[in-house]
Amino acid sequence: MPKVLGFSIDLFPTVRPAGAVMGRISAAGAAWSGLAEGIPVTIAGHDHLAGMTGAGVMQRDAANSVGTAETVVARSSTLPDAATALAQEVRLTVQPGGHGWAVLFGAARAGLVLEAGAAVLGRSPQELDRLAEDADPVDVGDAVDALARRASATLPDAPAGEVWAGLLHSLTARTADGYDRLTKVVGPSERLVVFGGGSVSTPWLRAKVAALPIPVVRSSVESAVARGAALYAGVSAGWWSSVGDAPTPATEVHPPP
Repeated sequence: MPKVLGFSIDLFPTVRPAGAVMGRISAAGAAWSGLAEGIPVTIAGHDHLAGMTGAGVMQRDAANSVGTAETVVARSSTLPDAATALAQEVRLTVQPGGHGWAVLFGAARAGLVLEAGAAVLGRSPQELDRLAEDADPVDVGDAVDALARRASATLPDAPAGEVWAGLLHSLTARTADGYDRLTKVVGPSERLVVFGGGSVSTPWLRAKVAALPIPVVRSSVESAVARGAALYAGVSAGWWSSVGDAPTPATEVHPPP
């Protein structure tokens, strides 16, 4: 095999889909971990994609994974056009189970932005959410980019609730832009399913309801990524033939603004 980076790709193990048994816990591994010898070991895949499985995102849904980073994801049963994906600055990858493709767009480092913004405002995100409920958003300019870089950011001289609402709306505009990019690659989706730590913010969800052209719903799963990993582990253990056979969690239709 060619050695582009100075070593052969034979160094790497065979690529297998999430849920495939990649080995079993050995006696030494059992002694070290406390787990039972013989338990099958698998891998669940990229966190956003495992989270889609855990959140119950359906094939025709788009997903909005909101944590430290915020990503918009959609699926396709066929390989999307790579040139279009490049033009829209979205990423292509195989779905964790090996069936179909996923397209991803990194909307923002939203968790970092809001953590830093809350620190500048001197209040907790929960308190700021309450203040933003009935506040009109103010233009925050380029503060989102500065906060994401942990750089010094100047926030508008306005009530904290209005500034927080401005940050949420600025982030939401990036989410909507990301969804628009995905539609140019794989077409429109039926719903946007939001999961992750940021999904608990009511004013943020309402901003997304107002900005997105499709229904926005919130997953009922508290930790979608962990649940997704557990589902692939269940496939590996033989509990289900595929994650599609596992129980599907509920989603919550968020009220309009």
